[in-house]
Amino acid sequence: MTSVADDHAAADAAAKKRQSMLPAWLVKSQELLASVEISSARARASISRLDSELSRFDDVAAADAPAPAPAAAAAPPRERTTNGPHLLPEELGARVATYMSVPAIVVLSACCQELRRWFETDLPWLGEYERRRLAGCWWIGLPTDDDDDDDDDDEDRPYRRAAVLHISFLNLKAAAFVEHAALVASNAGGSQGRRKAHGLLEALVDVTAAELRAIDDSPTDAARAVVKSGGLAALASLAGSESRQLGGLAAAAVANCLAHPDVGDEACAVLEGCGGRCALTSCLTSPSAKVALHTSLTDAQKAILYRVSLEDADAGDLGVVADATSQSCQGAASKAAARALCNWCAVPEGAPTVAAPADAAAVRRRRADAAALAGTLAAVAAWELRAYRSDSGELKVASYLTLALDGATGRVSGAGQDERGKFDVVGARHDASMVAFACHYHEFGTSTVGHFAYVLWAGNDAREGLFGIWEVASHDSHFALRSGGPCRCLPADAWG
Repeated sequence: MTSVADDHAAADAAAKKRQSMLPAWLVKSQELLASVEISSARARASISRLDSELSRFDDVAAADAPAPAPAAAAAPPRERTTNGPHLLPEELGARVATYMSVPAIVVLSACCQELRRWFETDLPWLGEYERRRLAGCWWIGLPTDDDDDDDDDDEDRPYRRAAVLHISFLNLKAAAFVEHAALVASNAGGSQGRRKAHGLLEALVDVTAAELRAIDDSPTDAARAVVKSGGLAALASLAGSESRQLGGLAAAAVANCLAHPDVGDEACAVLEGCGGRCALTSCLTSPSAKVALHTSLTDAQKAILYRVSLEDADAGDLGVVADATSQSCQGAASKAAARALCNWCAVPEGAPTVAAPADAAAVRRRRADAAALAGTLAAVAAWELRAYRSDSGELKVASYLTLALDGATGRVSGAGQDERGKFDVVGARHDASMVAFACHYHEFGTSTVGHFAYVLWAGNDAREGLFGIWEVASHDSHFALRSGGPCRCLPADAWG
C-alpha cells in the first residue's frame, strides 16, 4: 500500500504535468492575476488602518477645541422711509411726479408699500400723459372697447400709467434702431434679423406718429434723431426689402419723419441723395390690381346684367356688378409708400402731411376709419386732386372734382374737370378707409384705355384729405405700377 505522502506527491506531479501542457502566455497571465489580487488585499488593509488613525485624530481634535462663541444678535431690519410725493396734497403730488422721469418713478415705487400703491393709480402719470397728449394717441397703451376720442368718459380711454409706460418702452426701442440703423438694415436678410427689425420699426413708427401730438419739450426727438444719424438711408434700404411687411413699416417711418415740420425739408434732401424715391416707388401697387371674390350675385345684380344685355345699363351699374365679384388689392406696404411719397410732395408745396401709426395698431380703428372716410367725403364739397410723377415727384395733372359716398351700397360717384377735359367718377369703397375709382373722360367714350384710375385712403381728418396712387388705365389687370405715381386729394382751398 502507498502512503499519503506518496499520494500528494503524485497529485503535485500530475498538476505540474497538466500545467506544463498550457501555453506559456496563459501561465504568465495567471501569475499576474494572482499578484494583482495579493496587491489589492494589501491596499485594502492599508486603507482600513488609515481610516482608524483618522478617526482617532478627529476625537483628539474635538476634545482640545475651545467652546464656540455665542451667536451675535441679528440686526433689526431698517425701516424704509415713507417720505415721498404721495404725502403731498393731490395736485402738488401730481406736479412733482410730472418732473420725474419714468425710470425714477418705477424705482421710487419699490421703496415702500404706500408709494407703490400711490404709483399704481393714475394720478402720478397725469402730467406726462397730458404733456404728450396721449389721450389722442389711441394706439398707445391698453386697447379699450370704445375708441371714440371725443368721449370724455375716463373709462373709455387707456389707463394713464399703461400709456406712459408704453410710450417710454417704445422710445427705448426707437432709440435702439437709431443707434444701430445700419446694422439692422444689413441683417434684415435673415429671418432672425427681420424679426428684430420688425419690432424696432414698429416702435419707431408708433413713436414718430405720437410725437406730433406733443405740445412741448421738443416733440420731434425721434424723427430728428433718425434724420441726423443717417437712419433715413437705412429706412430707404428696408423699404425695398423683399419682405413687404418690413418694407411697409420702413415706408411708414419715412412718411412720419417727412410729416414733422422741424425736419421735413432736411428729410427730403437726405432721401433724394440716397435713392429713397426709387425704393418707395417699388412698393406701390397698381390701382387696377384686383382679386376675384367667390360670391353669388344678388337678384338686383342679376337684374343689372339683364339690363346690360338689353344695352340699358350705365357705367355706374356695371361698376356695382364688377365690385361685387372682385376686390381691390392694396397691401400695407403700398399704402405706407403712397403716404410717404405724398408727404414728400406736400412738404415743398406747404400742403398738410399725414402721420399715422403702424397698420398692426390700426386694426383697432377699422370702425373709426370707416366713419372718418364717410365724414371726410361728406364734409368737403369740392376737391382738388393732384397726381405726381413717380420718378421725379413733379406734378402730372391737377383735377377739380366732387366725390360722394353712398353708405348703403358703397358706391363712389362724382364729376370733375382738368386739362384733359370733363370726366365722371365711378368707383366704390373697398376697405374701411379706402376707395377705388376711375375718372372716365367724356372725349374717350366707352373705351377703357386712357382714363385715370385711382385708389385713395383717408387721412386722420378732413383737413388732411385723401392720399393714394394713380395710373393710366389699360385693358388688363396687373399688380405692378406701370404708368402712374402718388396722388393727393385735398379740399380745394387747402393747398398752400
